[in-house]
Formats: sequence, C-alpha cells, structure tokens
Amino acid sequence: MTTSSSDADQRSFRVVTQAVQDFSFENPGFANTSRKESDEVPEIAVNVNLRTGKMSENDDLFMASVTIKAKSTHAENPLFVLELTYNGVFEISGFEEEIRNQILNIQAPNMLFPFMRQIIANMTTSGSYPPLYIDPIDFAGLYFQKQEQARQNANGEAKESA
Repeated sequence: MTTSSSDADQRSFRVVTQAVQDFSFENPGFANTSRKESDEVPEIAVNVNLRTGKMSENDDLFMASVTIKAKSTHAENPLFVLELTYNGVFEISGFEEEIRNQILNIQAPNMLFPFMRQIIANMTTSGSYPPLYIDPIDFAGLYFQKQEQARQNANGEAKESA
C-alpha cells in the first residue's frame, strides 16, 4: 500500500521524556578479595523485560519500560546484583496499530537501551568491578518471537474449542 504525502506528514514518532524509574545495586562481594586472586571468570546472568502501554486513552502518548536484572557470582558466591528499570514516554501518531506496536516494542526500547547500558557500566565500575557492557538486545527478534507464540497459542486454543 502506498501512502500519500499527506499521510506521511501526519505521522509522528518522538521521545517526549525518558528517565530511570528504579535502580538498585547490591554489592555483597565487595570485600571478597579471592575473586582477584582466582583465574575463574565470574558468571553473569542477565534478564531483560519490556512492558509497553498507552499513557491515556485521549492522546498519542505511550510508555516503554525496560527492566534489566544482572547477577554476578564467583565460585557460587554473589558478587553483585543490580536491577534497572528505565522508562521512555513516546508520542506515536498516524500509524496503523500493527506498525505502532512494532515501533513501541522495537524502536522505542532500542532508543532507551544505550542509556541503560551506560548507567549499568558506570555502576559496576563504581562497585569496584570492570564495567558491565551488556550486549545489544534484539528487540525485533523478541517482538516477533512473542507474536509467533501468541499465534501458536491462539491456534492451539481454537483447535481445543473445536
């Protein structure tokens, strides 16, 4: 489908604001000097969660909230645990619902992630560890995987009810 220039002129996607909503850093391994003497590399587990939604029914404001949790252990002893929730408010207008959902679930968190990555790297450095630079996250892959799971669940429910 082609769009006229008037349709394209009415489309809008912009960041209204972004900020840390919640951040915690626990550092129980601070005094553990054995980690510096060992050749064993600490283990780091990272979990990412994305929530999105409309800010209100009467406007084109949407929120994307990304939470990253990271836990590092060394020889089964906790070194640090951090959790960061970072929110962005976006104005998205003039797009069909499917495209708007893709923007909100892919482009919006991609815009927030570099800020989160830097906050996490700074905090781990402040906690006496090397900076934790989290690898880029494939928000597009996560979105389409979630869409496929929803389709499969819908197909499974339709077969069960038949």
